[in-house]
This record gives sequence, C-alpha cells and structure tokens, in this order.
Amino acid sequence: MKKTAIRLICLVIILFPLPVWADDPAAKESDPFSRSEEDMFSNSTSVEAVEGFKDNTITDKFDQGTFGFSGELKGTAGYTFATDRAKVDTSVYGHTDAHAITLDGDILFDARWRYGIKFFSDVYLTYTPVKETGRDDRFLSDEEDDYDTIVREAFGDVNIARKVYFRIGKQTLKWGKGYFWNPTDLISTDKKDFNDIEARREGADGIKMQVPFGTGHNLYSFIDTTDTDEYSDSAFAGKVEFLVLDNTELSFSAWTKKAYQPVYGFDFSTYGFDTQWRGELSLSKGGNRHYLVNENGTWVDQYDPDEMIVQMVWGFTKKVDIGDITDRLSLTGEFLINPKGYEENMLARTPLTLPGGTQMTGVTLRELFLSKYYTPNYYGKTYAAFFASYSHLLDMSDLTISANGIANISDGSSVIATNLNYSLTFDTLLTLTVSTNLGPHDREYTFTGNLGRVEGSFTMTF
Repeated sequence: MKKTAIRLICLVIILFPLPVWADDPAAKESDPFSRSEEDMFSNSTSVEAVEGFKDNTITDKFDQGTFGFSGELKGTAGYTFATDRAKVDTSVYGHTDAHAITLDGDILFDARWRYGIKFFSDVYLTYTPVKETGRDDRFLSDEEDDYDTIVREAFGDVNIARKVYFRIGKQTLKWGKGYFWNPTDLISTDKKDFNDIEARREGADGIKMQVPFGTGHNLYSFIDTTDTDEYSDSAFAGKVEFLVLDNTELSFSAWTKKAYQPVYGFDFSTYGFDTQWRGELSLSKGGNRHYLVNENGTWVDQYDPDEMIVQMVWGFTKKVDIGDITDRLSLTGEFLINPKGYEENMLARTPLTLPGGTQMTGVTLRELFLSKYYTPNYYGKTYAAFFASYSHLLDMSDLTISANGIANISDGSSVIATNLNYSLTFDTLLTLTVSTNLGPHDREYTFTGNLGRVEGSFTMTF
C-alpha cells in the first residue's frame, strides 16, 4: 500500500509539473550570457545577424521530453562441484555436483523533461530453463517457479528551483564509502555482490532529498518506507558531506527507526601517494542485532541495548599505468573489523541441549543459527577482501582478467574467484568464471558443501 502511494505521488508530480520549477525570467535578464551576439556587436556592419543560424530543433525536442528504452540480457550456465563430504551426506548438505542454466535481464525505461524532471524504472526478469540438478528432493520446494519478475527501481526526480532535489520511489542508494562493506548503510537490503560489485541491486522505497551547497558540501536525507504500513514505522537517515583540502571527502551520518537504536556513522575518502584511500565506521548501542550465546552449555538469545557496538572498514584502490595503457592494473583491498562477531563455530552440526541437559533431536546449532542470527560476510570478527584486474591481456584490447578474494580470518575460510572477460563487440561480453571455496569443513564459506564452481556467461546490452 505504501509503495503504491509513493509511486502514484511520483507519477503525479512528473506528469503535472508545478510552476515552482520554472526558470526565473528576472535571473535571465541579469545574466550577462543571456545577451545575443547581435546585441553585443550591433554597431558593426560586418557582423551578420545570428538568428538565421540558430537550430531550435534540439531545444524543441528537449522541451517536449525525451523517452528511451534500454536493457541488458544475460545468459549463464554453471557447474558446481560438491565436496566428498557433501556427496556422502546429502541429507545435511542437500546436493551433490550440480548444474543450472539461467537467463535474466533488466529492462530500463528513462524519461526526461525540462526543469530536471525525470522518471526511471528497472524491471528485472529471470528464467531458469534448467534448474539446479543434483539437489536432494527434501530440499526442493513445490513453490519454486521457473521465472520471476522484480521491480528493482521505479522513481521520479523533481527539484525546487534547482536548489533542492528530490527522488521519490523505489531507488538504490550509495550510502558509505566502503568498496564492498558498508556498515553505515542500513537502508539497502540487497547487499553488494562479491563477484560483481557494480551489479544492479533492488532498491528501497522512500524519498531522498539532496541539498547541495556549492561544489564542496551536500546534505542528504532519506525516508525509508520499505515494508511499512504506517508512516510512523518508516526509518529516517541523514548525512552531511563536505570536501576538505581539495582531495578529501568526509561524511557524518545517522539512522533511526521506531523500536530500534540509532546508528551513527562516519566515512572518508582521500587521495595520496597515487592511491585512493577510504574508511567507514558505524557506532550504536546494541547494534540492533540479537546474538546467540552459550550459557552453561545451553544456547540462549541475547541482546544488550547498552552495549556499544562498533564496526570499522578500511581500504584502498591503486591503479598502475603499464606501457602506454592507462590504469592497466587495478588493485583494491579492504578490511572489516567486527568486534561483536563470533569466535565459536556457530555453523557446526552440534546437537542442541535444552536446560537440564536433554538433547534436542533433529535440530542442530547450525540450523538455529542460520534461521535468525546469521548475516553473510558480517559473521566473523575480522575479514579481508581483494579485487584485482588487468586489462589488455596478451596485448588484446578486448581481453581482461580479474581475480576477487574474500576471507573470514576469524574462522579460516575463504573464496577466490577468477574471471576472464572478452568483449566480443562493443555491446556483447563473454565471461568465464572459476571459483573455489577454501577452509575447514562447516565454516562460513564451506558449510554449503561447495568445493568450487565453473561458470560461463554472455551479456548483451541494447
């Protein structure tokens, strides 16, 4: 209901623009650049009138509005290798070796009018002609469809005298300077994809406001109405961003919601020693998360609203020119410090014990933990990730190789993926990805029973 109302408001504002967004005629008259060349050189007989050379077709089209459709189509075929342990015990891991084929794509619509008014939508479609094979029947659901449709974004942009800017509707926000981890971003529910940081994500419903002050300061606010029935249940976020020393950007932010503890954030981005440096920090009491703790041999739910919870991210990006090719090598590294993360192995298949020492049958610690307490890539105390790419491989301008890695240092598990990208044409990309999961059994990046994966895909833009 709330999402529909937001989108209706957006469409009404777009289709019926108010006079408040019109240009100020007085401002035009005082603008020295508003004078024509004929006015400036009226005393010269050698200057010919410029009216005959003006082409108003572009201006007329802009005033009428521009509308465009574009999109991206992707086909993927992948084969997942299961560990020997998973093949023996499919009742726990749910699969053996498996393969699947998927087709998905985004259909984008963009409409623009004068005065900075805009509407944009991104509809995501996916179809699975070959579902993942090798799965245990007990882990299959009759409700799984071969296809799905998701509206990732649908928003409108309006402004007041080009001084205050609004974006209304479902939208993806960039909140925080971290490359992969963003502990200050409590708005985005669709987190970044480790294998494709720039991949499109599903947005949040709400209203964003931006007030720029020159080129060095910005004020942002966002009212998040996702999954709410009443406006009082909305979350509110604000951020002030400013530039210092011409190469350093600082931001302070805050987030709050009814029945939740406020979260405060700080992030920075700066350039030095030919390297981009970035950092991010979040601070809150209680962290708005419940934890599973062991008390006298029994696992119990715990939440301390007075405990100060801190999460920190630090990272860098270094680009190197090789030969006569600019930025041929790119290397990004990032670290997450999560003091409230788990040290014990919460993904072990340990039987649960009730008060009094009685063991529960059919339920393990892993199942309980995954049902409520697990947050991917924020489970452990310390993480590290790297993202590297090298273009013009073998001196071929269309060939690029990249490698990504992420490690939960706390439990000793990791994932490494290598990608080979070939630009077949300017709008068609072929990709081969090989990844492997490393570490002891039943850890964050190994508990699924996957040994590795080989995946081939093509991507076409239009």
